[in-house]
Amino acid sequence: MDLDALTEHAQRQVDRIAHMQADLDEATAAASSQSGRVHVRTGPAGAVLYLRIEPDAMRLSPEELAAEVTEAITAAQRSYGALADEIMTPVLGIRTSMGRPTVEYTVDETERRYGR
Repeated sequence: MDLDALTEHAQRQVDRIAHMQADLDEATAAASSQSGRVHVRTGPAGAVLYLRIEPDAMRLSPEELAAEVTEAITAAQRSYGALADEIMTPVLGIRTSMGRPTVEYTVDETERRYGR
């Protein structure tokens, strides 16, 4: 095995992972409650970056408003999870499924497909 080629391959992998991490750190996802009264944008680790509650939502009971906020946050977090999968799969060859990683591609197959 050629040590220089192995070193070069390892460095490319490190660079791809660093780029993937930067993409994940910058990614956001938005969603709204079904009624459209609550709008949310989330980022890494499910952090709520933006929350807007429409004025007519103030007519809801506290329980109804809480349910709408929870619905919108959950939808945005799921969207971020799907986006994170799209970012990670070409680099790591895994896709999460209900919190469990599943192997999608080998590293060599990923490089052939995506050239990174």
